[in-house]
Amino acid sequence: MPKVRIRQYKGTSDEEVGMAITSMASPMLSACNGEMELMAAFAELTVAGWNLSLEPSGDDGYAARIESHLPARLAGEQRQVLYAFMETVIRKRQNKYPGILKGIIHHEICMDPEPGIRVSTLPVRPL
Repeated sequence: MPKVRIRQYKGTSDEEVGMAITSMASPMLSACNGEMELMAAFAELTVAGWNLSLEPSGDDGYAARIESHLPARLAGEQRQVLYAFMETVIRKRQNKYPGILKGIIHHEICMDPEPGIRVSTLPVRPL
């Protein structure tokens, strides 16, 4: 009978994903000055950008999918700023964290000691 070698796979923990996503969102979270509603909105957009970055881009890149995550009531300039923010999150995740292949299924904002995002994740198939 042949010997089978099994390599141990070291996955990424939810805490590591939370630290990665917090690092991407921290400038925006800090700019919210503790206003929880605004922080929740930026956390939501950051998580959406992270999850979109795990999908293949379409013919239009991620344009239509990003647009679907932006609040409809936003004025043009605000919409452009948030659109650019989500594009940045997508690029950062793909460039800085290409080995983290976990989608975020739940998130919450924490305030100890600084604003951050705690997450629950599931693995996804590589692109």
